Amino acid sequence: MGQGCAVMAAFLFLTSSYNFYFGFTIRPSVLAYVLTTGLFIYALLAFFGDGIKDYCFFTLLSLMCMYTHNVSLIAAFCTYLTLIVASIIVKRRAAIKFLISGIIVSVLYIPWLMVLLRQAGAASDHFWVGKSSLINAFYIVFIGMTHNYPILVISSFTRLAIIILPFICVLIVLFKYNKNNSSDIKDEFPNLQKVILLTIVIALTIMLFYLITRSVVSIFADRYYYVLSGGGIIIVSGFVTLCKNNKFAVIIISGLVSITFILNTISQISYNYACKRDDMLADLQLASEGDISFIHFHENAFGLSAYYFPDAHHYVTDDTFTVLNNYDVFDVDRRSLHHADEIWDYTDRCFIFTSVDFDSIDISIYDYCEYYFDNPESFNIEKIGDYQLSYDNEVGYGTNYVYVYQLSKLN
Repeated sequence: MGQGCAVMAAFLFLTSSYNFYFGFTIRPSVLAYVLTTGLFIYALLAFFGDGIKDYCFFTLLSLMCMYTHNVSLIAAFCTYLTLIVASIIVKRRAAIKFLISGIIVSVLYIPWLMVLLRQAGAASDHFWVGKSSLINAFYIVFIGMTHNYPILVISSFTRLAIIILPFICVLIVLFKYNKNNSSDIKDEFPNLQKVILLTIVIALTIMLFYLITRSVVSIFADRYYYVLSGGGIIIVSGFVTLCKNNKFAVIIISGLVSITFILNTISQISYNYACKRDDMLADLQLASEGDISFIHFHENAFGLSAYYFPDAHHYVTDDTFTVLNNYDVFDVDRRSLHHADEIWDYTDRCFIFTSVDFDSIDISIYDYCEYYFDNPESFNIEKIGDYQLSYDNEVGYGTNYVYVYQLSKLN
């Protein structure tokens, strides 16, 4: 797409709030984001070029994407589908090469199919159950990097610029071509084809993933679309830099993104200062008289409390782990219970971590405990407090509240 697109994309990658927020987290989606972006780049190089090296890298990245994340798996499939169909339409022999590449990665992916099916079966009944909309998906991929800014006016202008300016740039290219049919404008049409081809790939991926999560298995979280946002950045950069005289558009988007990125960073710093981590630690130390025990009904709660309380006693049940087999990454005192009621054989007092504010919904903390305990009347429930912690939420990095309750056995 040219040096202008490369420079513009590099700038947007540098200032993307997604990369700033997710870059230091340990998630398969972060690796998938890098691999899928590389997949898109080498797909264009392999399709519009003819080098064997580009085909090899495209095949390798496709296989790595398929093994890393469900969204990148679908992205690889849609990329192959689009390139094969496009090759057939333009009567290129490349269709055979992409077909052979697709067969190779499909065969090499067979050993992972059982893992994929097992994960889908386990996760679909638990944390990963969710719904979203197509509008929200396209928003996350193409303009979500401008979300969550403290000054709404600048945020709105940035989003409007990213939505409108690419279309204006395309209209400029078409208008100048129809007006003078100049060779400079003709040179932009291969780049326009690349942008359109990549847009089709990402649109197909979003729609297919949406259909699968709506009708087949509901394994979904909004942050999964982050995997495709690298391609979104390339598309936005490609549209904006289509015409060599679009310096004004480049300056506008670059300036707005820079300003909003700085504001988002300042906002995050203020969130970190508002974190009540120390208050939570002090309150639990006081309530437990120094001997802290937790019972965990979900692996997320276990991971969070194990991080903040590595010296506490952590009890897990048969319901705790939904996808992971265990949390060996945390070197803590973890004990397994067959049923929640067995905890009273070890302690008279324990705590529950939850992200649900039971005061704001119809389900109470007592209803919640009745689901896990056979004899909820045998203990008393007391809310210790709610605490604002720095934590990565669905899209971006913001603040999250955790609610802590103490369960005390009655004599």
